[in-house]
Parts: sequence; structure tokens; C-alpha cells
Amino acid sequence: MITSVGNLPAGTTIGELEQMTLSQIFKKMLFEFSVPKRIQTSQFNAVLTGEYSVGSVVEVGAPYPTALNFSTSYTPEKWQWVSNVNPTIKGPIASLSTRGAVKYYYNSENSTTGGTELPVDNVVTEGINGFLYATQEQLEGDYPVDSNNSIYDSEGNYYAEPCTDTLTTGTITFRGGWRAYSNASKTYSDVSTAWAARNTYPGPFLGNDAKV
Repeated sequence: MITSVGNLPAGTTIGELEQMTLSQIFKKMLFEFSVPKRIQTSQFNAVLTGEYSVGSVVEVGAPYPTALNFSTSYTPEKWQWVSNVNPTIKGPIASLSTRGAVKYYYNSENSTTGGTELPVDNVVTEGINGFLYATQEQLEGDYPVDSNNSIYDSEGNYYAEPCTDTLTTGTITFRGGWRAYSNASKTYSDVSTAWAARNTYPGPFLGNDAKV
């Protein structure tokens, strides 16, 4: 039993057709009404690398990381057209968002809002350091959206909320520790000076409270 011709449902009366223009009738017959369906949300992640990476101990007195010390990954929000008449008919997968600017921040309040953009003049102290976070701007992708990334269906009707303009990571931290020194009188300022002099007093990291 035929239930529709394209997006023109069975049972459509002559009176209803007379309310449409010829182009509207052909459009409904030839092109099924479709809506965009979200199949993947956008994701953004940032991690510290090298000497600042997870499990590492950064020497007390070293400078704070900069943007060059981060590695990031981004997955765009993805959608596809799906027929409202026959859900098995689907369009190609497309990205609603594309990658924009990435920025890195420091916030002494351990918050992921209102921070100071890196680089900062802080130096590494003993114990947990950081309170850093990163943001990823999302730009308009391949779908029919307005300036706010609000999504519209194939008929031009408002369909879905816009994707987030900016993605934000959680707080990112790292550990600061002391090197082992033969002279027990070495102080924080001594170690800071040593760092500036390219490790005048080299030694293995011993972590927190490891001054010897």
C-alpha cells in the first residue's frame, strides 16, 4: 500500500494541492522531507607533554608550561540527513563544526573560567602545580545553520539547538619536586638560580620533600 509519494502523503486532497504552487508540489513529490540527526558530539582534550606530562616531576624553580608544552585532540560534532518518510534513507555524514583557535589558561582559583592566558611568569613550586585549562573554538561546518550555529531542516524550519561555540577542558595539573643535592643547605632560591644556570647542581628527581 502506497503511503506517500516523496513527501506528499497518500490521501492528499485536490483542495490541499490547489493551495500549493506547482513547484511546491514537485518539491514534495521528488524530495522527501528530511531532518538532520546528531550521531556524534564534539570532543576536545588537552594534555601536557614532555617534562610536564602525567607521572613526571618538574624541577622546582622551572618556568610554567606554555602552549608548546600541550598536545590536543578534537573531534567535530557530526550529523547526517535522515528521511522523515523512510528513516533507512540517509545522507552522508557531515561535520557541523570545524576547529577554530585553541587557547591555554592559568587560574590560581582552580577554575576553568576567567583565567590568565599562557604564558605566565609563574615558576614551579613543590607539590601540585598547574590549575591550567584549554579552550577550543568551534566554527560553522557543513550543515544549514545560522550565525549562531542553530540547525535547520530541509524545509528551512528551525530544528535543533546550536552546538557549543567553545569547548573547555577540565583542570590540568603537574607535580613539582626537588633534585637531590649533596649540600643540605640548598634553599628554594638556590635551586631557582641553579635552574637559570642550566642545572648547576644536577641530580635525580626525588619528588616532594626530597631535599638531602
